[in-house]
Amino acid sequence: MMFALGKHLLESTIFALFVGVVTLVFRRRGPATRYMFWLLAAAKFLLPAEIFSLLGSRLAQLLPASHVSHAVPVLLLRWVAPSTISVPPHTANTNVLNLLLLVWFFGCAVMLISWLRTLWRAPDFSESRDDPSQETLQRLEQRVGLRQAVKLRFSDSIAEPLLFGLRKPIIMLPVGLSGKLSSGELESVILHELAHAKRRDNWTAAFSHGVTCIFWFYPLLWWIEQQLHRERELACDEMVVRYGAAPGDYVAGILKVCRLQLSESVAGTSGVCRSNLKNRMEAIMSLSAQTTATPTPKTLMGGLVAAVFLVPILVGFFAPVGAYGQNQLAIATLPSDQASAIGCLRSIITAEKFYRKLYQGGWSPSLVSLGVPRKGMQPSASAADLLDNSLTSGTRRGYIFTYTAGPKDLRGKTTKYSVTVRPITWRKGDHSFFADQTGIIRWTDKNRAPRATDAPIN
Repeated sequence: MMFALGKHLLESTIFALFVGVVTLVFRRRGPATRYMFWLLAAAKFLLPAEIFSLLGSRLAQLLPASHVSHAVPVLLLRWVAPSTISVPPHTANTNVLNLLLLVWFFGCAVMLISWLRTLWRAPDFSESRDDPSQETLQRLEQRVGLRQAVKLRFSDSIAEPLLFGLRKPIIMLPVGLSGKLSSGELESVILHELAHAKRRDNWTAAFSHGVTCIFWFYPLLWWIEQQLHRERELACDEMVVRYGAAPGDYVAGILKVCRLQLSESVAGTSGVCRSNLKNRMEAIMSLSAQTTATPTPKTLMGGLVAAVFLVPILVGFFAPVGAYGQNQLAIATLPSDQASAIGCLRSIITAEKFYRKLYQGGWSPSLVSLGVPRKGMQPSASAADLLDNSLTSGTRRGYIFTYTAGPKDLRGKTTKYSVTVRPITWRKGDHSFFADQTGIIRWTDKNRAPRATDAPIN
């Protein structure tokens, strides 16, 4: 699992770096476009390519065997194709991995619970029908063209305007704020929160922070969340001016509100005093009501989406038969004893490679030849000290390991070998495994000896 996680993080990081280059190239497209690019980069961390390649392989199985020509590049197939589980035979290594997984899940739970408690804890608020802000809100809702009704409430427990809530958004204003702002400043501040509501920023902010909570240990996601925050505020600033707010009033309103702002931001809420103020002020003053929204390049966005979804599906669909095994999903969820058998088999393959280098190109004549020498004896061709005796004995965790040495050459060196791994007692759901000098591990779920013609798992 740790290998699969590392592989997924690497592919997501490469995708995020590519998105970063794209945002630099299209930086003149506007913050709304850059925001969509970074949001897709964050979403990629929840979308492993292996899942979609498996989906493609399942779709291919529904069609006749001759439906395609198998022309998937080997490098792409090896990267996208699902990884099989490799459990180290040493208990100490397994314990370390289990500890790391436990720390990850615990950190994820703490982050999510802490954030959700803060998100769902609504500030105390009241409704004031006589406040001039109510009339301003109704007028601005029609100007913005909001289809969803947004309520206006007042609270003395907040220091800046906030858009709170996901399904039923509420604009919350600090008590008395309308008396401290001019009509133009108040209008621009409320427009900012309506812009967040129209863009559904609370939903996307909650989504991106949820991804960050899951991968809390990965700094890149925290950085991406900061980019989303910055682009989100800049996009709303553009909308505020475009909907008729004077840039001077808007800047003055933000500065007055920010003098009162002392609270920390919560992901899933939207405020006006967020992001880099200096850069925002300069950007706002450069805007005008004639500024038009720059559309997101659909072709490029479609290409990025295809890279996340369509390419892995096509790789799985066009992959050669057997590239995913006959039942890859079962392989990926093996019980610990079967996964351990695969790990032991890989250890034997590795030991054989070392043996061949140490002893002039021949494979070992038996499993015992890979084991620990007797006390006081040095490693030799009959006991190379490459595997524990618990494995060379031929049985391990309910499995029998049968080693067969092939013919010898003129020098007396073993030219090939094979290892079969079968459960001592066969039960429904068990698997048997086969490996030889090629290093390929094969498997079967039939109650028979595994063969060199069975499906490969690596």
